[in-house]
Amino acid sequence: MGGYDVWDIPSTAFIDPGENWCGVRCPVCGSDIEDWWGDAMDTAALPDGYFDALAVTMPCCSAQTDLNALDYVEAAGFARYSLVTTDPECELPLPPASIQALEDLLGTDLRQVIARY
Repeated sequence: MGGYDVWDIPSTAFIDPGENWCGVRCPVCGSDIEDWWGDAMDTAALPDGYFDALAVTMPCCSAQTDLNALDYVEAAGFARYSLVTTDPECELPLPPASIQALEDLLGTDLRQVIARY
């Protein structure tokens, strides 16, 4: 039986897909930037492991963007709040209509990250 939890994160955290990680690409030119990404994350991370400034210049095409806007092959991103379900009783990913209903209810955009640990 599945459960859920609500995480009110004290600062901006990276929400990753765990074992579902498949890499990251430039959102502008599509280049594989995984080798650069690790260093960019280390540079942006605060001493407590959270993040403040996410702005970056892409190494491949010099585009200005931010770490949250990168093209994560499997969804990932930065958040201050997270709805977490364990062993859900429904099929994932949730359909767009369900995500839209949650966005309407919460009054904010959501990004669905399917994580496996």
